[in-house]
Amino acid sequence: VDIAYAPFIERFHLVFSNIKNYDITEGRPKLALWIE
Repeated sequence: VDIAYAPFIERFHLVFSNIKNYDITEGRPKLALWIE
């Protein structure tokens, strides 16, 4: 199961990392904290 979802998890992680970085630079620590 983990192997099947690996590509999705990797892409999901990359997108969330970008969102987290964007929200931090935009001054939204609450959303960044929620993402973590």
